[in-house]
Amino acid sequence: MFVGAAVWGLAGMILFLPFAAMLKVVCEEFEELKPIALIIGEKNKKVGDGSELFLVRWWKKIKDRFSG
Repeated sequence: MFVGAAVWGLAGMILFLPFAAMLKVVCEEFEELKPIALIIGEKNKKVGDGSELFLVRWWKKIKDRFSG
């Protein structure tokens, strides 16, 4: 909401919520963008569904890329 307010003021705050919801749905559909969907929020996450392992693998890829 702060980003929307900074860009478009009050109208941006109102429009940001549906935009964030659409962004989350799109990010959930692509394997490479699933970490972004997890950051946005995952309220229906089940224990043992494998998303923890996915997030660990994703952070390892990022770490390996920047470590050289």
